[in-house]
Amino acid sequence: TTFPQFAIGVDDFIGTKRFNSQYILATKMWNSAHLEATLGWGRRRMKGFFGAIAWSPWRRSDLLFLKNVSLVAEYD
Repeated sequence: TTFPQFAIGVDDFIGTKRFNSQYILATKMWNSAHLEATLGWGRRRMKGFFGAIAWSPWRRSDLLFLKNVSLVAEYD
């Protein structure tokens, strides 16, 4: 079992401080199940908890149009 990856960040994509936010998150991947999940918490513009889960069932497919297809659910 691998450990989750953690990130701490600051975002102000326009530079006016109107869209300023800070966040911390953890991402865990289960390669054998083609599954990835992220859970995080943010403040200011990104208020409270957020998360996402992605499943890529055809990741090892030989068909190019299916290889990068993922089913995604998000909460924010």
